[in-house]
Amino acid sequence: FGEFRQTIGEEIFFLGIFSDKKLLGGALVQKIKTSFKTFLHCPHGPLFLEEKTIIWETFLRFYKELGVKEDCDFVRISPLEKEGNELIGNIFSQENLYFINYS
Repeated sequence: FGEFRQTIGEEIFFLGIFSDKKLLGGALVQKIKTSFKTFLHCPHGPLFLEEKTIIWETFLRFYKELGVKEDCDFVRISPLEKEGNELIGNIFSQENLYFINYS
């Protein structure tokens, strides 16, 4: 999916989170430019091998910094998580993020 998006001219980032050279998770991030806004979108992710607060916090910190660096108006995450996931709910509320489930 990411490689296809690159072939049509979109900017794509492949992110990985590591601890001591061990892969803990990853994400595909699209930079989307519209006539109104520019934003980063992480569709169906990020995906982590373990659900740990520190992994989510590390990812969100980097993701928000990437949005600033790329001069984006906002960042969007569409995780494959059900509303009511306590870990994600707590992290999102601490980071002033909103969890919207469209399914």
